[in-house]
Amino acid sequence: MGDGMDTARAERTAPRYGFAGKGLELLGVRLVASLITTATCGIAWMLGVPRAMERRWLSEHVTRDGARFTYQSVFWENVKHGVVTWLLLAVTFGLASPWVIAMRCAHERSKMRTAEGHAVRFDGEGVEVIGLAALTFFGTLFSFGLAAPWLTVAWYRWATHHTLVEDPSAPGGAYRLRLDASGLDYLVVAAVNAILLVLTFGFASSWTAVRRERWRWSSTSDETVAPASAAAGARRGPTAAQWALVAGAAVAVLAALTVAGVGAAVLASRYLGGTDRELASPDDEHQVDVGAEVDPLDLDGLSGGEMLPEDYDHGDDEAPAVPAASPIRRPIAPLAPSTVAASSELTAGRVTYAARMAFDGSRDTAWAEGVEGPGRGEWIEARFSPPRVVRRIRMTTGYDKIHRRSGDLFPLNAHLRRVRVVFSDGTELARDVGPDEREITFDDLSVRAASVRFVADDVWEGTRWQDLSLSEIWIEGE
Repeated sequence: MGDGMDTARAERTAPRYGFAGKGLELLGVRLVASLITTATCGIAWMLGVPRAMERRWLSEHVTRDGARFTYQSVFWENVKHGVVTWLLLAVTFGLASPWVIAMRCAHERSKMRTAEGHAVRFDGEGVEVIGLAALTFFGTLFSFGLAAPWLTVAWYRWATHHTLVEDPSAPGGAYRLRLDASGLDYLVVAAVNAILLVLTFGFASSWTAVRRERWRWSSTSDETVAPASAAAGARRGPTAAQWALVAGAAVAVLAALTVAGVGAAVLASRYLGGTDRELASPDDEHQVDVGAEVDPLDLDGLSGGEMLPEDYDHGDDEAPAVPAASPIRRPIAPLAPSTVAASSELTAGRVTYAARMAFDGSRDTAWAEGVEGPGRGEWIEARFSPPRVVRRIRMTTGYDKIHRRSGDLFPLNAHLRRVRVVFSDGTELARDVGPDEREITFDDLSVRAASVRFVADDVWEGTRWQDLSLSEIWIEGE
């Protein structure tokens, strides 16, 4: 007799369970649940009514040997269960979530009946949920998400294994269900569902849910049936066509991620890279207007005191200073300041228009003062160590740049009307500047100095911004 039962079990390799629901039917259930939730201002959702409606529909479309299960539940039972669930979560500040999950599974399974009227029950525990949650967290973390299909199947297997169907003819009066599926099987199902959701912009969610339930229940058997893998020649799992579809989707996703990554890198370098003002010649795409649409009074980081940026790296090939009285003169060459300082510097957002920008060799950058008003009396200074012989000074009188969006920045910002050049030895030079004079030169100089200060005695006010700005100062000498 035992051999006969084993033979019968081996022959029953076809899935006993299945799912007969349609995507359109589930869509209708969800629409009705949404209307009820809206009509009750969300109260129905808090009480679990939409989930109960969907659970009833899902349970009633599960089949065993072709016959459907029934779902015996009344509205007030679902309301009571929803209230108890929320109270437990509120009282325990969410710590009871594992037990709530187990209670919910037990409640839903207890309402199911086979076509013969046999009851269904659930014996899973909250402690097991904690273990599964920990496994999911660490498995996802250490596999970088690649283990997600196998972890999902672990949850399904837990819920299925703890589901018992009462049957007087079974040993112990009940038999357990069993999930005969692997992570690879679910990977294909999940990949196809993801493609459907993307192509339909999420509209196919009801159909993908039905596909998932159909896979789950077609992969379910019980203790009275031999595992699918025991069947001679039985083949379960993804087909070649499904694997080809998944491979194509993976290639498409990788291509999309590559394009998105390249695009993000281009945008980042275009709009964010220019905030690093250590560069000698920032690109025009990176340059930020002085005083761009912000009130200088609201800026953070403004300073009225002396500010000393870091030293310039001007190399070891500079010629040593030659005394002014020496009959031998070395060729005039550009002099790079050892350090620079300013009475103040403008900070706009993450960008500081530092003093060093007036000595970086680019007209596209500028020093801008940061005090209230057009900047009368503000100064910028170049310092040399050791002292150098200054022969010639050339400087812009404002922000001499044509911006791609704002246009000509020179008249828009304040620019010099009278400038005074003060050397460390006490020598002073002064020059009046016309309203449209963009560059001035001091020639035939012979001043040995440790510093050269440029003082804005008077300014022409800008038509748009008040900040006094200087694009570039060139100092030449020995």
